Amino acid sequence: TGPKVNHDSYAKIAREFGRPPSDILFLSDVVTELAAARRAGMQTALCLRPGNAEPPAEHDFETIRDFGEIRCSASIP
Repeated sequence: TGPKVNHDSYAKIAREFGRPPSDILFLSDVVTELAAARRAGMQTALCLRPGNAEPPAEHDFETIRDFGEIRCSASIP
């Protein structure tokens, strides 16, 4: 779909799913990818996984360490 740091790539993914970007939660351990997905309108969360590089000290992404931490607030058909 394109470069992972380009917001157009994430907009294209949403179109391929047939969903508005705001219906999609994008998870990554790379802050630049999350920034691009957010810019496209997606919900985002930074995955802090063992063995990965530490994220930048300053970022404003919600963080998770386990998929069990994800909570869905709406049901999407």
